Amino acid sequence: MYKILKYIIVFVLMSACSKDNVQVIPNEFQEYVDMFFEEGNLRGLNTSLNEVDLTIRFGSLSGTRAGQCAFGSNTVTIDQDRWNSMTEERKVWLIFHELGHCILDRQHKNNNNNENGECLSLMKGDEDNLECSLNYH
Repeated sequence: MYKILKYIIVFVLMSACSKDNVQVIPNEFQEYVDMFFEEGNLRGLNTSLNEVDLTIRFGSLSGTRAGQCAFGSNTVTIDQDRWNSMTEERKVWLIFHELGHCILDRQHKNNNNNENGECLSLMKGDEDNLECSLNYH
């Protein structure tokens, strides 16, 4: 009897400690987030939005940043004025870039350019103000 009670208590405690993943994604970003996971899974990501914590919000950013990932909290902040002036292609690039940081834990990849000097990675940072073309991989 004592053993059964012990297993029940351990099971209850473990169940109470399990955490549901939380997603807070405004409608403006949902299609881009869905696209990120679809493309990622085509490339072996093998996960879904429901399996991660993710918050995307509008907020103020310093300098010339259009977006920023807060590592550890999986919170992406997007500058609303910049977002509103972006093309669709640039919005895709920005969300994919920031989710590359938050979901894939990737750092900037600034040394991957083609012979014309265009960056070949979505993870190119803006440290040297080089604008990425859409030939990334």
